[in-house]
Amino acid sequence: MQAMQYISTFYSMMDQIFLNPMGLLAALAIVPLLTFYLMKPKPEEQVMPSIMFFQEEKEQDKLRKAYRTLVSNLPLLLQILAVFFFAFALAEPFTNTQVTSNKKVIVLDRSASVSADYKNLKNTLRSKAGEKNTLITASDSIKVRLEEASKSELKSQLEVISPSATETDIVSAIEVAKRYEGDLLLASDLDQTVDSREIQPVLDEMTKRNIETINPKVNNKWGIVGLEPSSNSTAVEIYNFEQTTSRLEVEYNQKSKEVVIEPESTSKIRFQSAAGENTIKLPEDDLKVDNEASFFIPKNEDIHVSFVGEPDRYLKKALELIEGMEISYSGSDIGGSDVYILSEDIQGSRADKLREDVSNGAVAVLMPDNDAISGVFSYEGYGKTLNKTVEIKEPLKVSLGKTKVRDTNISGAESLTGSSKAIQRIKYEKGNVLIYNLVGDDFSQNLLYPVFWKKILREMVNRPEISELNRKTGDSIKVSEIRSPSGERLQGDVKLDETGFYKSDSRTYAANLESIDESKVESQSYSVNEDEVSRTSQKSRQDLIVVLIMVLIGADIAYLRYRGDL
Repeated sequence: MQAMQYISTFYSMMDQIFLNPMGLLAALAIVPLLTFYLMKPKPEEQVMPSIMFFQEEKEQDKLRKAYRTLVSNLPLLLQILAVFFFAFALAEPFTNTQVTSNKKVIVLDRSASVSADYKNLKNTLRSKAGEKNTLITASDSIKVRLEEASKSELKSQLEVISPSATETDIVSAIEVAKRYEGDLLLASDLDQTVDSREIQPVLDEMTKRNIETINPKVNNKWGIVGLEPSSNSTAVEIYNFEQTTSRLEVEYNQKSKEVVIEPESTSKIRFQSAAGENTIKLPEDDLKVDNEASFFIPKNEDIHVSFVGEPDRYLKKALELIEGMEISYSGSDIGGSDVYILSEDIQGSRADKLREDVSNGAVAVLMPDNDAISGVFSYEGYGKTLNKTVEIKEPLKVSLGKTKVRDTNISGAESLTGSSKAIQRIKYEKGNVLIYNLVGDDFSQNLLYPVFWKKILREMVNRPEISELNRKTGDSIKVSEIRSPSGERLQGDVKLDETGFYKSDSRTYAANLESIDESKVESQSYSVNEDEVSRTSQKSRQDLIVVLIMVLIGADIAYLRYRGDL
């Protein structure tokens, strides 16, 4: 019984060294090997008297005798070693080696708060990549850029990714990462800024996988977190993230103003606005994206509105309430106005002049039942008056419910009210024609009626409001073509993901971060190392033993050839 216990203990010890301890039984092959050598007949010795004297003298030298014994039995020693190593090879000795997952799910934060240390983040990701890599980028939107890609593909993709001057939706990025298999690698400060969702519960749900965080090293001392541009003066909010009072020199259009800000507090200062492009600068710190703010003030030009025919009393009153509208009643004269509101048909030279002005950029507004729709602009005339459900969608949202609409069917017209076609807009060379088909006073008496006309007329004559030209990063604009602050040409729906000026032939937009949450860099760490034992591998060293066996066999053969036995 005790013997069995010793055997069990011995086998357990061997199990810590060998993958297949039973392979050691192959060492028993030494028994027949030794038997062969012991039973092998010795060579017959013949005494030669002439050399007996010298032979006896040599045999007195014990060291030489031992050496001759060793040399004569060297093949046996080599073969014994080969048998032992063969047994070891069958038993497969192993070493424990740390294993990294061959699959990585990488979430790379592209938001403004990590931009100062972006190069270091990407370099670290390259060094920690797996054999297969899924890459997800996070700013205020999420994008899956690679799925189970190689290290070289990951490296190439990282080369072309640049940071965005926007807020962070890191929670959504991690929720996307949950769909993919592999260890999670988070290159982020883990600060959710697009909304108030907490990141901890989402990470806690990701069980049975390793999670590692790579935090950016960014020290943001202060930043511009708010901007209120207007035609007269512009207010700038500056936040001091330091634990001590900061005294800053604020530059504005080559002028400067000193401001003292208490620890972790905001200070608001005002500058006189100037038409055109304006830039405000703070002393630089790590996060340069909020050290500078840009804003654009358009020239203060009135919109010249001319009524052609009897003006609608509600529209006339609405335009009189709008600042920056210069109203006239053209009578028989056409020309020189930005907007023409037609409530009657015109012919001859007046119609020719109106078409010319609209072709050059003016706006014609056609009120209901106006024959100018076909007489001046050659569009298809009006149809029946129908009761339709109307919802205005541009330039603001207003639901009118059921109301009377004059039916029109004009090819190429853009409806501002969806399928009801109650208000339509159509491009006429460089200008615009607005076809207003609402009959009655349902919208005219709405509080948003003046707001609608202010926005739509400013948009069509390209006199946008200051607030429309000055945006936060992350906003989108629709343009035919525009150049970004970095010089890239963009078209269509353009997302403003850089700070600075976006310029087209007709407009200039300014984009700024303006986010105290994103500017306040507070890195969080989260790491999980699931089942440490399962992350190690028992690596067999059998290959090394086989090499040693081959060396021993080679040495044995070489010696036997040298001795002349082969």
